[in-house]
Amino acid sequence: MVNLLSVDVNRIMELFMYSYCTWIALVQLILSFYLLWQQLGMATLIGIGLLLLMLLLNAGSMSFLQRFEIIKLYAWEYAFAAQVTEIRKSELRDLLRIIICWACAQLFWNMTPFVILLSTFTVYTRGVLFPLSTSVPTNGSEVIPNRPSFLNAERIFVSVSLFNLLREPLVALPWNENAAVIQFRDAAFSWTDTGPLVLSK
Repeated sequence: MVNLLSVDVNRIMELFMYSYCTWIALVQLILSFYLLWQQLGMATLIGIGLLLLMLLLNAGSMSFLQRFEIIKLYAWEYAFAAQVTEIRKSELRDLLRIIICWACAQLFWNMTPFVILLSTFTVYTRGVLFPLSTSVPTNGSEVIPNRPSFLNAERIFVSVSLFNLLREPLVALPWNENAAVIQFRDAAFSWTDTGPLVLSK
């Protein structure tokens, strides 16, 4: 009963609190992608591709970290001391691997915004994904290239804020999908000990 009150009630509460986030995140993704496309054109695909790649790398490293189980050592007999020492050495090696993986995951996650913006703006300003248009003469003496890839402060700040808006739902969607799932196996429920079953398998 304590488990039901401490864990399951919280999960049901979170389901109602965050269930709207799934469709809000989808709307936010679509609008952010559209507005980024208006700002940066084809270069948006590079940024979004890198963002998805970093999310997949981060998810992979997190699932790798969750596979490790730490052995709890409480009050072992003296006869098992050698085995416990060997197991403890193995556990310490695993803990070192876990710490290194956590550090790498945090490094990737903290580098992601910078790498995405740098690569997207580089592709955009270099005109890699779209041909450069012809030059336009100004007052007879100077020729300014008529490039659609001109970066100004407005375009940069809008793009940075849109990429940040895009990052939020991409992180929240998998968490919302997993957090909202509650599964009952061989479950039976009644309001009283002797009453009829209200919920059964």
